Amino acid sequence: MKITTNRVYRAEMPLQHPYRLSGGRLYFDKLDSTLVAIDTDSGMTGWGDPVAVYR
Repeated sequence: MKITTNRVYRAEMPLQHPYRLSGGRLYFDKLDSTLVAIDTDSGMTGWGDPVAVYR
């Protein structure tokens, strides 16, 4: 099995309950997410959501 295609999508998902941080200065009403699809030569497609870790 070999990877034939990879696709990256950006998705904005609205929050049912927005929230604030930093004493109310930062307001979040949606999540900004990335989705990845990887296709193979055998016809399988896998989906994932990468996570960035800041240090």
